[in-house]
Amino acid sequence: MSMLLSRSNGDDVSFAVEDLDWDALTVKGTCQEIEKRYLRLTSAPDPATVRPEDVLEKALHMVETSQKNYLYKCDQLKSIRQDLTVQRIQNELTVKVYETHARLALQSGDLPEFNQCQSQLKRLYAEGIKGCHFEFSAYNLLCVMLHSNNKRDLLSSMASLPKDAKQDRTVKHALAVHSAVSSGNYVLFFKLYKTAPDLNSCLMAKRADGLEECEEWLKAHGAVLSVDNNNGELQIDTKVSSTSLYMPEPDNAVSHGDASLAVDDFLARTS
Repeated sequence: MSMLLSRSNGDDVSFAVEDLDWDALTVKGTCQEIEKRYLRLTSAPDPATVRPEDVLEKALHMVETSQKNYLYKCDQLKSIRQDLTVQRIQNELTVKVYETHARLALQSGDLPEFNQCQSQLKRLYAEGIKGCHFEFSAYNLLCVMLHSNNKRDLLSSMASLPKDAKQDRTVKHALAVHSAVSSGNYVLFFKLYKTAPDLNSCLMAKRADGLEECEEWLKAHGAVLSVDNNNGELQIDTKVSSTSLYMPEPDNAVSHGDASLAVDDFLARTS
């Protein structure tokens, strides 16, 4: 078993637990410790350090009820995921662990960890294992729409939605957000942000913060904003703003427009 792991890891660089060939490395754990730190595997797993399924259920409950911070919970969940993987346990407990980790990652703004969990959940759902499939379909839509901006991936995600998913409130909300963003209706976007179900607002937060900063900047520099009654777009009222709107000059501004060019050189070039 150690030889197999060494071959898969010939450069002495440890792999993520999901990357290894567990067909050849499956073990049955005997460890009874509920709490266990996550360590990347650099050798074959020892059954004495791997927790069986009943202990992993207790470990998940411990994380769910813990008052400790995200870093601690993330470490514990990665350790649980590792023990599930080395024993080739792929069932509703596995789905629940990844869903729990994904939600915590969203709440903490840890998109890389969320994406890793999401990719595993897609595979598990595709294998017919029950879980909160619709909820995470909505998160996937919002993540692709607002964070990767990949139109092909977005169209693929929307096309792969089953018909009954579109009746789910979280998915319906995500589709409404897509409609608001694609049409530029940011008044509707903020209404949806404030009424977002589940954790949809966590994925909308970055875009919402950016829009609020833009609105505050415009107002601070004299812009008068209004809402278009036809499409709900937030617009600058140019007539009212014309006497007060200004652009701040940079500290090194010069009259000829190029602070890196001496005025004599500027005049010589233009004469």
